[in-house]
Amino acid sequence: MDYRIYSETEKAADKNHRENEDSFMYSQFSFMKDKKIQLIVVADGMGGLSEGRRASENAVKGFMNTFYVDVMEQYMSSDMDEFSLKYSIGDIEKIMVKAIQAANRKVCDGADEFEATGSTISAVCLIDDCAVIANVGDSPIYLYRKNAKKMKMMSKLQTVAEQAVTAGAYERYSLEYYRNDHILYCSLGQYDKIQEDDIYVNSIGNLKSGDAILTGSDGCFGHMNEKILGRIMNECNVEEEGFLLNQIFSLARMDKDDDQTAFLCIAE
Repeated sequence: MDYRIYSETEKAADKNHRENEDSFMYSQFSFMKDKKIQLIVVADGMGGLSEGRRASENAVKGFMNTFYVDVMEQYMSSDMDEFSLKYSIGDIEKIMVKAIQAANRKVCDGADEFEATGSTISAVCLIDDCAVIANVGDSPIYLYRKNAKKMKMMSKLQTVAEQAVTAGAYERYSLEYYRNDHILYCSLGQYDKIQEDDIYVNSIGNLKSGDAILTGSDGCFGHMNEKILGRIMNECNVEEEGFLLNQIFSLARMDKDDDQTAFLCIAE
């Protein structure tokens, strides 16, 4: 199975916002006779903190460097003629966790000594009809199932608003929710070492033609929820796929002006 992959990024329109503090990377590679591995990483430098762009760039670099090295070691320690990473999803999950821990160290090491810094990170690893996702912060990852015509969030939003929903304080997507949805309780750069329990990992199997994974910084989604995003996907045809992210960006800007970065991966 392969994927049609679209990407888009835009800086916030505010003239006082100097640069796009989002960073992202897409790569594809393969070892020996195994299936192609496609990797997407999005990092959102936290607004208002020092050098948000530097933090997000370091997050992506730290993640990518460790992921590549650890994946290569998996192949080198195996019977490469027979080994397939597709049947080692648990190993991919462990590599994703280690890569996020490395991203956190890179963010901390690259920060000014007396300045607060931080970044979110969300990553998607695609191999054949499987995907492994991982995140810290509030950059969401969605799964769209074409047959069911539904969109579902697969990542974890590590925000004060989500904590309050879990505690039963108010409903998700209520007015009170949006007052706190920008406050993170976990991000890269807070501490020198991030615990495994603070890294959310999830696996998705049995992807079929037309299914899609949508991920990006929180700014590109605004206040849109799964139902709205699912409706947009349902109304989209193949000829319009390339414009779908622009449409989502435009709708998100009606809620707030923020840097926007997103990837749309559609299974063929």
